[in-house]
Amino acid sequence: MLAASHAVAGGTLADRIRLISQTGLDNQLTTVPLPMNYWKRDRWKMGIAGGYLKVETGMVTLDGPVLASNISWSFADRWGLLALGFYNAMEGSGGRRQRANLDLSSFGSLPIVDRGEREFDFSGAKGSARQVGAGLALVWDSKHDPEGLASRPIYVGLLVDRFSLTDLDVPYTIVSGQNAGQTGLMSVPDSTNLHTVVFFGAQRPYNPGSLFRIVPHLFMGFGLNQATIDERLTGTSPSTFDTGLKPVVVGTLMIIAPGIEVTYRPAGLSMNLGASLWQATLGKGLHDDPSDPSFTIDKILKLNLAYSFGNYQK
Repeated sequence: MLAASHAVAGGTLADRIRLISQTGLDNQLTTVPLPMNYWKRDRWKMGIAGGYLKVETGMVTLDGPVLASNISWSFADRWGLLALGFYNAMEGSGGRRQRANLDLSSFGSLPIVDRGEREFDFSGAKGSARQVGAGLALVWDSKHDPEGLASRPIYVGLLVDRFSLTDLDVPYTIVSGQNAGQTGLMSVPDSTNLHTVVFFGAQRPYNPGSLFRIVPHLFMGFGLNQATIDERLTGTSPSTFDTGLKPVVVGTLMIIAPGIEVTYRPAGLSMNLGASLWQATLGKGLHDDPSDPSFTIDKILKLNLAYSFGNYQK
């Protein structure tokens, strides 16, 4: 699915960042409140949401707040537009001992003779990441229902996602092999990537009584361009070296983000409980590299709450 031109069989820091940006976009799209279910001319709905996201990848943990908003408007019966936007700000921390198969040959001549699989300690990671995006979609209610219960809106659109990093540094110590004791830094300096993504969404509402609404839904997206991240490897002791910046092509984004939004209808408050459960269990393994068990998302914690208002059918 993804190609890497430098550093790493099994992925290094740049590939973990690709995992985080892709996972962040998955979670952003399921933090955005869902559009309205019943599309009748001149109806509209606006939603705002806030939450918390934590992504652990072994080398580094990033966590912080997420914000999202959308507005859906029906310009004709069964037809309408959906506009959405999102933002998150995450700080880097953590790290742990991890066995990784790092192919260092692409960095050129290094004073490291043992280039096979070895164990690393990653600790004291620091840095920050910001993700902001916006999109626009055309909506069609494929099964128009005056009560809104059997309506099945689907939407197709385009979004632009900007993922930026600021001085992300992960100290390492090699703890096995001939170079045990070697210390240094894996780092990604300031960088920004823009992703253009075609996305698709579908939802189906259910009302288990007069107070609550349950809406299973699915977002899928496919990136139209590849991303490149500059990566640097340095050694501090006993060998001192600096590879300089090496561009790593980390490929295109792919999004699969199901969820189940639960809404308390009288107040317009909702939580995407299904997305939180999905990301904490099956979803976190979607973007892993099956050839290397060290190249994984270890844990995702996602919490969110949304408020919606408008003249839509509640």
